[in-house]
Amino acid sequence: MLYAAIDTAGETGSMMARPQNTVALVGDSVVMRCAAGGGRRVRWTHDGSSRPCSQKRDHCDVEIDSVQTSDAGAYDCMDGGSRPAQASLVVIGNYRNIIVSALCIN
Repeated sequence: MLYAAIDTAGETGSMMARPQNTVALVGDSVVMRCAAGGGRRVRWTHDGSSRPCSQKRDHCDVEIDSVQTSDAGAYDCMDGGSRPAQASLVVIGNYRNIIVSALCIN
């Protein structure tokens, strides 16, 4: 599981943990965390559309159990009091099952 957050020593009223850009393979699990100071509620969007998250007291995690290419894109975390924190999720296709063969000619 990839856990993507950067903790910052923010001031009162600022984001306390900002999501970071993440690269994942198709099928990986990813958790993107965003936390706000002062107990403010956090919400997420993905490419401009509302994204459900696991809301805790002071943070909200976007949890993706099996990343798909449709999960790629820009994620914004907002708490209503500070500028949105943005991160990108880059998804790489699953190449684990590809067999590569080479023909050597002398």
